[in-house]
Amino acid sequence: MARWFQNISLKSQLSLVMVATCSIVLMVACAALAISEFIDYRQSLVRDTTVLGDVIATNLQAAVSFQDADGAEKVLAGLAATDTVLSARIFDQTGAPFADFRIKDAPAAATLPDHAGPVGAVFQPERLQVVRPILFDGKTLGTLHLNASLHGIQERMRLLAVITAVVLSTSIAIAILL
Repeated sequence: MARWFQNISLKSQLSLVMVATCSIVLMVACAALAISEFIDYRQSLVRDTTVLGDVIATNLQAAVSFQDADGAEKVLAGLAATDTVLSARIFDQTGAPFADFRIKDAPAAATLPDHAGPVGAVFQPERLQVVRPILFDGKTLGTLHLNASLHGIQERMRLLAVITAVVLSTSIAIAILL
């Protein structure tokens, strides 16, 4: 390859070096953008799922207080309106499962825990698991576990890869033609 490069004109050599340099810089910039998008999406998913969990937990206060599992499942059924929540489980004060929700045709990532976990958010291989307390007057009535899908970030990364490929190929084509 070095011999081929030496056999072309100096103008062509300079053009190829500039195109290669610009391509590398563009790929580094796109990689930085992808990393930024990935981090931002994860933070947004944690924030949005935590807020959703707090709202659902507030709506579950009466059902959990009165041990109304049917009422709790009706509240959880409202999670079907979101495209991120795969499944949810309520645990009572003793840590026993109380009520469940699972989307239709739930993937393996929608598995529900057997016992109540600590409050917070944890990324698992194919899901985000958010645990929120169900509180009433400062007293913990139970906990709510939500499993959120990471499908959105995969879609966003695929779109970013396509955009990067189009921008990079277009930029190289323009640079070579000019």
